[in-house]
Amino acid sequence: TELTPALQTAVRDKFQRLEMHTSRALRVHVVLVVDGDRHRVEATVRGAGKPLVATASTANMYTSINDAAHLLDRQWRKRKTSKLRHRQHDSLKVSAVRGLAL
Repeated sequence: TELTPALQTAVRDKFQRLEMHTSRALRVHVVLVVDGDRHRVEATVRGAGKPLVATASTANMYTSINDAAHLLDRQWRKRKTSKLRHRQHDSLKVSAVRGLAL
């Protein structure tokens, strides 16, 4: 089946918001599947680190696209927050060691 221009635009618009999280190039692979009355979207984002994967299935393709994009956005923010906390924790360790008098 052909992908309509409206679906192409919806996919492009929803997944472009992931670019605001990084200055690096991202590769986004999106698969749209219709199983009877279920519309499933499988999306994978490859960039730095492990790939992020999201799957959403609803009765409406546009809702599935939105849900998958939202899941990836949440995963990306969680990864970014985790890295920042890790860096902050490491810098606190270094500051504590520098503060010790030898």
